[in-house]
Amino acid sequence: MICYPTFWNAIIDKQNIELRKGKAKKGDDAVFQCGRRIVRGKIIKKEEGSLTGVLRKDNYKAMIPSANSLKDTIGYLKRLYSDTNGTFTAYYFESARAILSV
Repeated sequence: MICYPTFWNAIIDKQNIELRKGKAKKGDDAVFQCGRRIVRGKIIKKEEGSLTGVLRKDNYKAMIPSANSLKDTIGYLKRLYSDTNGTFTAYYFESARAILSV
């Protein structure tokens, strides 16, 4: 389950990359749930690597739309994941707006 701002950003096309710690999971379906609301989408690309390898100046806004800089994004992720070493996966997904289920 995800927080409301992340859920809403996925619906209104502000966020189309989801960053998760760990290796890529199998499957091509993205599911975002906030309470009883569910948004489904298709994963179109997966990118694995270190945090600084998958999080770059050209894509940080698509991961954390409220961030003002790459440095802000890294700071946010360090608070979210106390350990930022290891493998991270960026899941690129198509617009979820058209496939909202309530």
